[in-house]
Amino acid sequence: MFRRTTQHVATRGVVVGALFGGSTLGALLAAMARHAGGPEQTNLSLFCWLLVLGGIVGTAVTARGIGWGWLLLFGLQPLWVGYAVATEQYGFVVSAVAFAVIQLQGYLRSLPPAPCC
Repeated sequence: MFRRTTQHVATRGVVVGALFGGSTLGALLAAMARHAGGPEQTNLSLFCWLLVLGGIVGTAVTARGIGWGWLLLFGLQPLWVGYAVATEQYGFVVSAVAFAVIQLQGYLRSLPPAPCC
C-alpha cells in the first residue's frame, strides 16, 4: 500500500511540474510576442522548430517504451498554446489540449501496476 501511495504522489508531482513549467514558458512566449508588436513582427520560427524537435525526441523516447517520453510530450503542450497565442493561430490550442489528454493517459498507462495485497 505504501508503494502505491508514494508512486501516486510522485506521479502527481511530475505532472504538475510539467504543466507549471510549460505553462510558464508558454505565457512568457505570448507576452514577448505581444510586447514585440504582434505575430507579424516576431520571429518565432526558431521556437517552432525547437517545439518540433522536442516532439520528435519525445515520440522517439516513447516509442522505445520509456514512460517519461509521455511527460516530455505532455510538457510541450502549454508551449504550443503559447505559440498559438503569440502567432494568433488558435487551432493549435485545440490540438494542444487534445494531445495533452492523450499524452497524460499514455503516461498513466505506462506506470507499473500497483502491487496487490
